[in-house]
Amino acid sequence: MPGGESQSEWLTRKQRIDPLLDTLGWKKATRSLRGACRFEEYETTSGPADYHLCCDSQVLGILEAKKLSLGPQNG
Repeated sequence: MPGGESQSEWLTRKQRIDPLLDTLGWKKATRSLRGACRFEEYETTSGPADYHLCCDSQVLGILEAKKLSLGPQNG
């Protein structure tokens, strides 16, 4: 993607991560917590996490997104 290194975290999430999670079956959470779903900007004791992945109300993982110009050591 042209100019990808200057993308903001929000753009990275909306253009890259959200479509990938959708394709993999991690749909945005609704009132029903059945099956695989994700919550966005989920509050944790360390502050909000970008994604909280759960399946049938069990937490399976928490993801933190960063703009493309930041490496994983800055997460």
